[in-house]
Amino acid sequence: MCAHVCYHDTDGHNPHAHIMLTVRPLNKDGTWQHKTEKEYLCVRNGEERGFTASEYLQAQKNGWEKQYLYKIGKKKEYLPPSKAEGLERVNKYPKSSKYGRQNPISEQWNSEEQLLHWRKMWARYVNRVLEAKAADLDQEKLNEKRMSIRPQKEETAKKRISDAYYIVYRILSNSSSMKKRENP
Repeated sequence: MCAHVCYHDTDGHNPHAHIMLTVRPLNKDGTWQHKTEKEYLCVRNGEERGFTASEYLQAQKNGWEKQYLYKIGKKKEYLPPSKAEGLERVNKYPKSSKYGRQNPISEQWNSEEQLLHWRKMWARYVNRVLEAKAADLDQEKLNEKRMSIRPQKEETAKKRISDAYYIVYRILSNSSSMKKRENP
């Protein structure tokens, strides 16, 4: 995975970073892997199953056929060529899944479980950094500090997140590590 990190306003009132991650893994030789691959929906004995182009080569030897759109009177229907003799094929494109098959690594990186894991790891890292200041991103402590900052009439998720960022900013702004840095 590659990451692009930009630090903004490190000496101002809103220090933050933007982190952009790839969702395409790299091969060992440094070339990009596919995010998704075309998945052809093939049939054999009435059963339909998806195959990527490389998988289809073997599946074809085992009797699987791609399906194409054919005209049957005024209707259009997907059929394998073996069952469409004498029918007019509408186009050259075989039936395929809507979005293709996602690369398993990309699928993991885009999963909610992975996001929650990364958030947990980030909180641990931030807690270690803030430990020297006797600060903790523990939800109860954030709630206590938020309540001591100003009273709350109505709670919203956006407001709670905003308050949490404000508290972390206040803690970090008192830290010597928040001095002005030159961008590389």
